[in-house]
Amino acid sequence: MTFGYSTTSCHAIAAEATYGSLTTYLTYEGYRSALLRQLSEADERAQTSPGFQSAMDGWSTCMDELGYHADTPIELAGRFASDPSSDSARAAATADVTCKARSNLLSVWGAELDAGLSNADSLIPVLAEFRDIRQGVVRRATDGERS
Repeated sequence: MTFGYSTTSCHAIAAEATYGSLTTYLTYEGYRSALLRQLSEADERAQTSPGFQSAMDGWSTCMDELGYHADTPIELAGRFASDPSSDSARAAATADVTCKARSNLLSVWGAELDAGLSNADSLIPVLAEFRDIRQGVVRRATDGERS
């Protein structure tokens, strides 16, 4: 057993074939989890920041002025999920883009996210190894297709 995986299970055999070894697979998954957690935490900090909240309030006010009451773009999009190509969905999407521009929502969110990732320099080696492992997976898959 390796970290709860039986080395003879179908999952372990597939991981070994795909990643070259079970250890490489577990390393890749660990890096993927760490990177996703870092991004998720940075996004959470960005979305709860005063600057973002102010921009979101501006977006919501703008949407109200254009006849669409919504607290968030996700809430608005949810209303049109069943028929996203309808005329009313397109009109709401146009209003959404207008209000994002007026409130500077995306720029503020991006700046807050960048600030939250300012310590991400420590992840550069992780990103490099993550990329190398992923490229190895693609190489093995490509070589397997040629066989």
